[in-house]
Amino acid sequence: MPLPTHLERLVANPTSRVAVDVEAMVAACALHTGELAFNQGQIDIARDLLVSVIKLHKEESSYYVLKAKTLLAKLGHGVNVSFNAR
Repeated sequence: MPLPTHLERLVANPTSRVAVDVEAMVAACALHTGELAFNQGQIDIARDLLVSVIKLHKEESSYYVLKAKTLLAKLGHGVNVSFNAR
């Protein structure tokens, strides 16, 4: 139902709002890039990127961590990651 004309001028159009989870975007990009590196034979780069995803989300068992661990397992090196910072 349209607004009456005398009220229409008082109502603003809603602004576009975009909510972004920056950490999720970083993890998604690192996973994608790690997978590309793996497919191109750049194993060290792939490993570094995948380990960074695990470190970023070390407190959770998110999709990103599970995917990174799966891809690390594909590397066939059984990489053990320690999060103990000294």
